[in-house]
Amino acid sequence: MPAPMSDRSDVAESEQHRKDDDTARVEVLSAVFQVRRPTPDAEPVLCVLLWRQDENQPLALPGGGVVTDESLSETARRQLAETMDIRKVAHLEQLSVFSAPDRVPGGRTIASTYLGLVPADAPARLPDSASWHPVDSLGEL
Repeated sequence: MPAPMSDRSDVAESEQHRKDDDTARVEVLSAVFQVRRPTPDAEPVLCVLLWRQDENQPLALPGGGVVTDESLSETARRQLAETMDIRKVAHLEQLSVFSAPDRVPGGRTIASTYLGLVPADAPARLPDSASWHPVDSLGEL
């Protein structure tokens, strides 16, 4: 028989912690690929889009927070359009969700990751903080 509620202070404390604690932030990160020529004379190679928040930060996948009235895939498309000026994505699929409480420093952040394929002929005027990187020459990220 379960203990009476008054004897279950651990449950009450846990429930109170959930009420007092901020909710988790949800973000979408997109691994976006395009076949590109690194230089005009080079053969086309598969490249991934990476960016740096600032020069002291490591390279990262583009992405950002989810707004209340959009799906995760809508968030991925919006983030790519707004932050990277990529408006044509031929294929977009959800890959995985990363939800470990200590995944990133600071508040709890749950990340849903997507795979995006950009057609080779799609124009992209990337911000200075972003660039395409040949997959074969990537080091450790």
